[in-house]
Amino acid sequence: MFSLVCFAVINIVMIIYWLYGSSSRGLGFPVFAGTVALAIVVPQGIAFLHQPELLPEGGFTLTMFFATLCTLAIWMGFAWGKKNPKPFGFFESDTYFNDKILFQAAFCFTLLGSVFFIALNHIEIERDPITGNWTGIATILLFFAQWLKVGFVMALYLALKNRKRGAWILVCIGLVFILPAIFLNGRRADSMQFMAAILLLNWFVRHRTLPRWCFLGLILGMIFAASVTGTYRHVMKFQDYTGLSYWERLGMVNWIDAYQKVLEDGGGRELLNCIHGISAADQQMKFDCGIPLWNLIVWSFIPGQIISPAAKQALYLQVNWPLYNITYDSFPDYVPLTGSMWLGYTDAFQSFWWFRAATFFLIAWIMGRVYSSAEKGSSGAICFYTWIFNFALHIIPALTFVFWTNLIYWLVFCMPFLFLLQKCNQSKCSVEVRNP
Repeated sequence: MFSLVCFAVINIVMIIYWLYGSSSRGLGFPVFAGTVALAIVVPQGIAFLHQPELLPEGGFTLTMFFATLCTLAIWMGFAWGKKNPKPFGFFESDTYFNDKILFQAAFCFTLLGSVFFIALNHIEIERDPITGNWTGIATILLFFAQWLKVGFVMALYLALKNRKRGAWILVCIGLVFILPAIFLNGRRADSMQFMAAILLLNWFVRHRTLPRWCFLGLILGMIFAASVTGTYRHVMKFQDYTGLSYWERLGMVNWIDAYQKVLEDGGGRELLNCIHGISAADQQMKFDCGIPLWNLIVWSFIPGQIISPAAKQALYLQVNWPLYNITYDSFPDYVPLTGSMWLGYTDAFQSFWWFRAATFFLIAWIMGRVYSSAEKGSSGAICFYTWIFNFALHIIPALTFVFWTNLIYWLVFCMPFLFLLQKCNQSKCSVEVRNP
């Protein structure tokens, strides 16, 4: 119990520190990171404290103290990065991030992303029977459909900055796809990305933020909503309710009972996965040194449908792969719930013991540096920070590797568009100068 209380207190103090000590109030990365940590870990921690027979000996305390160390790493990393007065050199220049190029990029990303989203909605989704992850052509369509969200962020930035009709039209097109994912499918990631885009861009562009009491209400709402989203999603997608309206389905959700159930059985049991994963690595002192990151890059960016599944399989390095494989050496009979996550603390600890908390520090430091650049008005930093914000938060409920794979996505599949548009505009200007 002490370790859970310690974890909760440190996260609450971090949230209060940034909420009341920053001019942006609740918009600092540590506020949302602390909220996500409390929302996922505390309710499940309470549940498993009352089910000690499910826990490996000493595993709960070990996990809570490591998670607390990761919280402190986030706090210090963001503070250190934000204090640096010099912005990232890449974001100092508006060569690739001026309003004209950003609008052209927003148009391209929105158009292409919309096409892939429409195609995704017209195919049958195949899932891995063990992990519950999507497989097949759906993964390719979803991969490129993410362009829509990049375009949405750029368009909303320009709409708030210049109030141009074209930018608002692109924002509305993005909302056609984003809002159903939030309200009809109950997607937590899309909800967070949408909310963060509105709050962050209003702060960076117009220097407007919510009162602190609103942020406190938002934090409490997020903590509650994280545990009942599964019930909401089930009601919205359950086929027997297809004849009911959205509001009728919404009325069927018993929010209090859903939250109470998580406090009793642990909900998705992500924390239980995490406890077993960390305990196994600590018992064996066997670590993968982050090698699974390469495998996730291969899994994310190399299409097996094109190079063949066998060729893709050959690229994987068989170190702690499939992910968390170390766990089953100590707990061969442990069976996680299908589709449940393991929390970012697990892959961090299995990489390099307690030292891997440094990953949380590094990611928070990067977020702090980019945030500092964004507050100074850098268009590139504003768009990048707003888009990557949601994936940075995934280091807690999902994987620390998610941040790095999406950073690669931005560099490989977004930045070339901006380079190309800049070159095209530059060539057009050269032609106009030569032929006045």
